Amino acid sequence: MARAKSWADYWRENMESVGLSVPLSGFVSEAKIQALIFKLVDAINKFGSEILIGTLIGVDALDEQMKFASSFSAGYYAEAMIGSSAYATGRCSCYRVLTFRGTTLSCKRV
Repeated sequence: MARAKSWADYWRENMESVGLSVPLSGFVSEAKIQALIFKLVDAINKFGSEILIGTLIGVDALDEQMKFASSFSAGYYAEAMIGSSAYATGRCSCYRVLTFRGTTLSCKRV
């Protein structure tokens, strides 16, 4: 019997459906993915949304685990990550509320 898909599985599924590959390591749980979203949003607030992820790695605003996405703008990739979070939340049975400084990014389907 196949295991049920997790939130992270649905998140990865959506990222891949919009043409953004995600390595298997480092993106294995909802908590790790959300922590990375928060870190990316903080970097965008500091450096702007047009800065490349590779540049953010170079100034130690992001970890090397994001090197695979170094040619993408931080804003573009953050939007995809947040959108995929909403998709995953809507698809899985393990609903969560993801908030960032008072703003709800994804929520339980009513």
